[in-house]
Amino acid sequence: MYKASLLDRRIIDRIREGDREVLIELYKAHEGMIANHVFQHSGNDDDVKDLMQDTLVAIWQNVRKPQFELSAKLSTYLFAIAKNLWLPAKRWQIPLIPRKTWITRWFKKPSICCKTNAETS
Repeated sequence: MYKASLLDRRIIDRIREGDREVLIELYKAHEGMIANHVFQHSGNDDDVKDLMQDTLVAIWQNVRKPQFELSAKLSTYLFAIAKNLWLPAKRWQIPLIPRKTWITRWFKKPSICCKTNAETS
């Protein structure tokens, strides 16, 4: 069983006590790590900010649950949440190529998904 470091336990305790200032500290401490991941996967500065916010909200909510128990370093936990939020979001984005091109690549019968409103009526 993982034994959290003193610093991680203090951060967890502060979250449980409702100390929102700890979120700012977590943001500053881990923004670089998350930014590297986002930039490696075609993200930008706005994506980093959004992902950090969503990650910290998830940590806040999870830690405040009575059954929460940290089973890894807090930084590892934070990164895992960010990664699990980020990759599915990027996976489903439409590539930046013309619509007709990606439709014909991804669908065997593009006519099924490309009908106009007049054709479907």
